[in-house]
Amino acid sequence: DRSPRMASMRRVAQRGVLDGLLELASRTDTAPEVRAAAGARLRSLERDLKSRHSADSPAEAHLRQAERDIVEFFDQPETRKTRPKKVPPPPGRPIGANLQP
Repeated sequence: DRSPRMASMRRVAQRGVLDGLLELASRTDTAPEVRAAAGARLRSLERDLKSRHSADSPAEAHLRQAERDIVEFFDQPETRKTRPKKVPPPPGRPIGANLQP
């Protein structure tokens, strides 16, 4: 499905994976082998992103932001370490979780 809504959800999921990979590669308590694998994947992704472009403005913005974040991670690793931790979701079921489709 190539609807704008599905494309947006795909970008959100991709962003979540990228943020997780950046977090994993930046944590000093992560095993060295894992940090190395995450760093190698980020380098590969960086090369891939440089050659990828989209005529769709939101998709192009997503690609360029991901590329900038990866470059920043390698050029200025201290900036990644100063980012605040994510706030955990509130306890309980999500709003509307008990609604039937």
